[in-house]
Amino acid sequence: LRSGDIVMKNFFMNLRLVLCSVALSLTAANAYAIISIGNLTVQSFRDETLQAYIELQTGAGEAITQQCLSLGKPDTEAENKLPYLTDATVSLDTRDGKQTVSITTAQPMSDNSFNLLLKVQCPGQLQVSRDFTVLLGTRSGNVLAIPMQPEPAPLSPAGSPLPGSLPEG
Repeated sequence: LRSGDIVMKNFFMNLRLVLCSVALSLTAANAYAIISIGNLTVQSFRDETLQAYIELQTGAGEAITQQCLSLGKPDTEAENKLPYLTDATVSLDTRDGKQTVSITTAQPMSDNSFNLLLKVQCPGQLQVSRDFTVLLGTRSGNVLAIPMQPEPAPLSPAGSPLPGSLPEG
């Protein structure tokens, strides 16, 4: 090969490398979605069907559809060892003008604590997920009942019970 041919061959190899890099970076740019998963709001109690909402925030031009949403379990075991809710209906709603994920169950929730992992992954996008720990209260509240204590018998100035203040027996 002549030196001119080698220079041209190197030029075209470098050009191909640059074009492949540009194409790869454009593909990677499309794979990153600007999606933020907000906080969980629970509007139900233990022994009721679950009604929960999570607000989503998306970047301009991002479109989330019902098919992008799912519940699941993490790849690694959770630290708190609570079960994961996977049997629920997940739907996309609009509340107060914002995209919201609604999570509902058909059966009442008998567990008072569980984990919930929301996954958002639209076709051609990377997955975004958020793990929640849910603690359900009871409708009547968690009230501690303190039993009534009998009143002590009144004492005389000498410290002995007054006559008639002791139970007869």
